[in-house]
Amino acid sequence: GTEEFFRTTDKSPRQIERLPLVAQRLADLSEEKRYDFDDEDFKTVIGILYQLIYELSRDPDYKKYDRNPPTPIFVPAAKNNESYGRIRLWLKDLRNYYFHDTTDKMLDQKDHYEKLVKQFFTTAIGKSTPRTSIDFLRAELFVFYKVVGYLNTVRDKLKGS
Repeated sequence: GTEEFFRTTDKSPRQIERLPLVAQRLADLSEEKRYDFDDEDFKTVIGILYQLIYELSRDPDYKKYDRNPPTPIFVPAAKNNESYGRIRLWLKDLRNYYFHDTTDKMLDQKDHYEKLVKQFFTTAIGKSTPRTSIDFLRAELFVFYKVVGYLNTVRDKLKGS
């Protein structure tokens, strides 16, 4: 009987099931994996989390330019500070960086997203660029921590309203 803020799709359960399996691959700290790695698993985790907390919370009936969900799901102040909603923006920036062609010179997106991703990694791991699989693991744990904090805050705010 309450409003549904996070909608599910046919793909949602499969994505949720994949998340721990993909995330666990970054926890392989064997010598051969520690320095010989690619960022595919991290990218996949970002893509799944983006779908779960960003795409599934947008109202599909909104006009295209106005698809943000209501507060507290959407946090207008997240751009300017470290509010609980900042993780939504980080996930959007990371997903755009990893999954979209940002080389369009007209929009100058590549430099823009590289800057945003460097800011994320500096906040998450204290380095602007991950150099080892441990760096990606630390960034992944940071993202999970922030997502859980975001969802807990949203739940508490919805209970109070």
